[in-house]
Amino acid sequence: MFTSQKHKECNWEGSYQFKLLTEYLDFLCNHRGLAKGTICIRRNDVTSFLQSLRLHNNSEDIGKISARQIHDYVIKTAKRMNRPSRQHLVSSIRTFLRFC
Repeated sequence: MFTSQKHKECNWEGSYQFKLLTEYLDFLCNHRGLAKGTICIRRNDVTSFLQSLRLHNNSEDIGKISARQIHDYVIKTAKRMNRPSRQHLVSSIRTFLRFC
């Protein structure tokens, strides 16, 4: 539902991470009732986060993400953002990891 051409260009379709991201976005829409704009922001944040990790295509990789990897990604990415955008980024990653 909330997948985009951006994902297809990254060869994500069919991967475990793509499936998990799609389930997360459907959860946000159907169970949390978030607005489409909010879901798009979260999709972009989580997609960028997952791409930065260069995970293999299996379920065990998500569980192996360390606090250090998350911290390093947030620090690196947040440098170019304003405060509300940083808050959205952290919230997106946190809710995605809780969902997993």
